[in-house]
Amino acid sequence: MVDALRAPGGTTNRELLVNYGIMDGRKRISELMAMGYPVIKTWEDGKNRYGEPTRYLRYSIREVEDGRETNVC
Repeated sequence: MVDALRAPGGTTNRELLVNYGIMDGRKRISELMAMGYPVIKTWEDGKNRYGEPTRYLRYSIREVEDGRETNVC
């Protein structure tokens, strides 16, 4: 799961379910945050299967390179 967060573009709760079988990605994300992982939450706009507007969170991990923080997304 950490690899999915570090991948370019990060991941969403739905992607965690489909790709990794993680039923409650939000819970796993909060556990990682409690363990000290610097998880970034970014709201994104999209459309549901009926074409209606919706919002969802995309998660990524902030990496530290040479003392500078960079966002993987």
